[in-house]
Amino acid sequence: MKKILVVDDEILSRKKILRFLENRPETFQVFEAANGIEALDIIEKETPDIVLLDIEMPEMNGMDLVAAVKNPTYNLIFQTAYSEFAVEAFEKNAIDYLLKPFNEERFNQALDKGLQGPSEA
Repeated sequence: MKKILVVDDEILSRKKILRFLENRPETFQVFEAANGIEALDIIEKETPDIVLLDIEMPEMNGMDLVAAVKNPTYNLIFQTAYSEFAVEAFEKNAIDYLLKPFNEERFNQALDKGLQGPSEA
């Protein structure tokens, strides 16, 4: 079973993603974090396969989280309202970049990329 970590300080954004995940045919083990500090702890303990990451968050933002993770083994998908971070996101090996608000079809396109192995993505 694939592990997915959803990191976003906005609970409504997290719930929207959880709803999209529930609508898929696969079963996932899903973790939630409201900021980068919580996410870092989950990444170290649970080793998720995919991280869906917001950028602007309190305490530790998404870019700082990516920098803090040593030897990441997950596929990274940014999901944010800020288009100006797209180039930096792909420089940090993001699989995809979801610009909020996104619909379920666009989410599924990104998740399908993330579900591929790192060498295939």
